[in-house]
Amino acid sequence: MSPPIIRRSLSVNVLVKEGLLDEAIDEMEDCLQEEDAVFNSENSCISDEALDTLCNSIKEREDTQRQMQRFRTLQRVLTAYHRRSTKTLEELLHTPLYVDGVEESTEHEPAIDLSDKIIAQVPEFLSEEK
Repeated sequence: MSPPIIRRSLSVNVLVKEGLLDEAIDEMEDCLQEEDAVFNSENSCISDEALDTLCNSIKEREDTQRQMQRFRTLQRVLTAYHRRSTKTLEELLHTPLYVDGVEESTEHEPAIDLSDKIIAQVPEFLSEEK
C-alpha cells in the first residue's frame, strides 16, 4: 500500500465535510490520471467509503444534478478501470506502507587518466575563437 490512496481518500472526506463537492469530485478525476508503477496494486485507487460519503453528501443537497451526473460518470470509469478499493479509511490507515527504496550504485565512475598532452591543450582549446 502506498500513500496516494490514503491521501486521496482522506482528501475526499475532508473536502466533503468542508462542503467543497466540486473539489472532491476533482480528486476522483485525478485518480484516473495517475499512473500506477506497481501492476495490480491499489495505489492509484480511492476507497469505496470515501465515494459513498461523497455520494451521500451530493444527495443531501439541493441543486446538485450536475455534480451527481459528473460523480456517476467518474464512478463508472473508476469501476471499469479497477480504481476502487473496498478497504475502509481505518483499514487504509493501519495498512503497512510500501516505500520504494533507492538503490545505491556500487559501481564507481571509471577514472579517466588525462595525459599531459591533453591537459596542455585545454587552455588552447578554450581560448580558440569560433
